[in-house]
Amino acid sequence: MRYGIEVRQPALSRPTPIARSDVVSAFRSTGVIAARYELFLVAPAGLYEAGREAYDLLRALRVAIASTSVVVGDESVEWQALHTPYDISLRNLRAAMRGLTGPAFDQD
Repeated sequence: MRYGIEVRQPALSRPTPIARSDVVSAFRSTGVIAARYELFLVAPAGLYEAGREAYDLLRALRVAIASTSVVVGDESVEWQALHTPYDISLRNLRAAMRGLTGPAFDQD
C-alpha cells in the first residue's frame, strides 16, 4: 500500500497548502476508496474497523495538505503529529489482516 506516499507527493515538491483538487486527485488515484468499500463488503467487522481507522487518518493527511501550511517530511514535528497516528493505524490494519491469514504470512 502506497496510499500515504501518493497523498503526500504533491506537497513534497511545493509548499502547502496545495490546491484541494490536486490533493484529492492524488488521493483518488491510489484506489484507496475502492479498497475501503471492498473491506466493508467482505471483511470481518474488526478488520473493517482497522481499515476505516487507517482510511480516516489518511484522509486527515489529505485535508491537512490541502488546508494548512504543514511542512511534509520526517523533520517536521507538525507532520509527524499527523503521520504517526496514520502509520500506527496502518500497522494495526496489517496485524488484523495477518491475524486472519495465520502465521504463514507473519514475516516480522
